[in-house]
Amino acid sequence: MDESDKPPAPSGLGAPQPDPSGQPGPSGSPDSSDQPNQTGQAGQNRLAKLLRQAGRFGSPDGPDPPPRPSRRPEEPGPPSWATDPEGLLKARPGSLPVALTGGLASGKSTVATLFEVFGANRLDFDRFSREAVAPGTVGLERVVEIFGPKCLQPDGQLDRPYVRKRVFKDQTLKKYLEDIIHPATWKIMLKCLKVGPPAPVTVLEIPLLFEARLDSLFDRVILAFASPEVQLRRLMFRDPKLGKSQAKKMIASQMPILEKLRRAKTVVNNDGSLSEAIYQAKKLWDSLVPKAPPDDPAGDR
Repeated sequence: MDESDKPPAPSGLGAPQPDPSGQPGPSGSPDSSDQPNQTGQAGQNRLAKLLRQAGRFGSPDGPDPPPRPSRRPEEPGPPSWATDPEGLLKARPGSLPVALTGGLASGKSTVATLFEVFGANRLDFDRFSREAVAPGTVGLERVVEIFGPKCLQPDGQLDRPYVRKRVFKDQTLKKYLEDIIHPATWKIMLKCLKVGPPAPVTVLEIPLLFEARLDSLFDRVILAFASPEVQLRRLMFRDPKLGKSQAKKMIASQMPILEKLRRAKTVVNNDGSLSEAIYQAKKLWDSLVPKAPPDDPAGDR
């Protein structure tokens, strides 16, 4: 199931509030160039430790380490439905598709929103997954065949909490559901990528990028990182009714963060404050988008 069913993050770009990590929100605009303060040093240390454990090295705020294979030779490649016949996912002059992923409550949407503010075109895999099982679609018909009529709300929409609860307890059902939703969602995403507005960067926000083995299709993959402790705190902050044990199980149901760190070439550390996330995202944006040369005053004479 997609992650957009969960309550929104407690703070946003419009009205910064203290986040569950205890760090203050930004004091300036998203294009602020202020250096991050020391409030996120503990998060930086946690990330650096995990990077070393994952076989990565260097500072998360510094240059990327030498390229590493995104998967081991014995690991399978992308699923058969994940094709790109027109080469839409490859970098072209003036257009760079970037895959953005991360774990639960890791700040993916925050990074995607910041990139959108900076000028990127944003495509949300979760939103497309909803379209794939909208009323009247073949996708929804197939889901009903597997889960029965109880998976529908009175208005004909998919009852996502009901389906999510069932697949969380049954991996076979989860696989059936993904085999229905993911191929249809992929087609919708490629279509939107093809007809989307021109932009120097297109961010494709795909929560289960690594789990679905889609990472090797992209030239650039960005991981929104949050340590398990921060993920747990944020999940429980979003939903006070969510018990600690259940929240831990939700985090554990995804690929371990160490494995995601091993596969990702670029990491945005979201363990700290929103202002620190803004700083990192802006720095990354500047590295992705070549700056235009300054105008020559002499040429205007």
